[in-house]
Amino acid sequence: MKQTLWLIIFVLVLCGNSINAQLRAYTILPSQTDNTIDTYTNPGDEHYVYINDSVKKLNKLFVFLPGTNGRGKNAKFVVPYAAAVGYHAISLTYCADLALAMVCKKTSDSSCFANGRQEIIFGDDVSKAWIVNKANSIENRLQKLLVYLAATYPNDNWKQFLTATNTINWEKICVAGQSQGGGHAAFIAQQKKVDRVIMFASPKDFSNIYNEPAFWLYQKSITPLNRYFGFVHTNDETNGCTWPQQKIIFTSMGFDALGKWVNTDNTTPPYQHTHTLTSTKQQGFPHGAVIGDKSYEAVWRYMMLEEVIR
Repeated sequence: MKQTLWLIIFVLVLCGNSINAQLRAYTILPSQTDNTIDTYTNPGDEHYVYINDSVKKLNKLFVFLPGTNGRGKNAKFVVPYAAAVGYHAISLTYCADLALAMVCKKTSDSSCFANGRQEIIFGDDVSKAWIVNKANSIENRLQKLLVYLAATYPNDNWKQFLTATNTINWEKICVAGQSQGGGHAAFIAQQKKVDRVIMFASPKDFSNIYNEPAFWLYQKSITPLNRYFGFVHTNDETNGCTWPQQKIIFTSMGFDALGKWVNTDNTTPPYQHTHTLTSTKQQGFPHGAVIGDKSYEAVWRYMMLEEVIR
């Protein structure tokens, strides 16, 4: 069946400043970029790609990884917003239908969280619960999408996000995600030096058996810690851990050195220059609100653009 590429024009209003920003958005099935990708490649499974023609480009790539059961189409606000502040932006569809936190938090296998993420992200055959080969991994899906975009839209300069040998140029990428996807973002940043990491409602890798965060969260990160940002609603009790457990996870990752938790509801940017942000406002679904409530645009902008020491 011939795949179709759709072009959509969006108009967004940024941060209450009434700045109209036109965005081009492409939907691309994973199998269009690599015929060996054979999972999550039906209509509805498209990657969503955004680029802004009316703002100065940052020459950085924002890659968003949705949470459990998510697809590229699910990040309707935060990823277009990234493009509207100057990023090239991608919302990636990957193998996300099994909730990592729900599988691993009740098992005595202390490597469950790490091995699950390793297999989903890089396609290494290390997990008992997941079967994801190299072709269907997050890494291959992103790399093949960038090669496709560079060839199809050369004037948009997607080539800058690839190395001379067409591997992913991780150092030009802000890797972000919500829930399971935010944990993947942090896991990638531990192993690849990226430009920035943004974790929405995540990571949630907390073992009920051992009553502590997954061991990988204690490991040293190749990406400097000052490039990490987290935004978690205090009423988020979804998929994996409670708010008190979430704070323990951030402590285990070393984030206490990046500033205190700041409630963005009653504080204005730059939020005391902290890297750990919260909200307490009433939400019907706090777990998803951190990427779905446009009233948080100032928080998104801060995490995307706050200057960090290189």
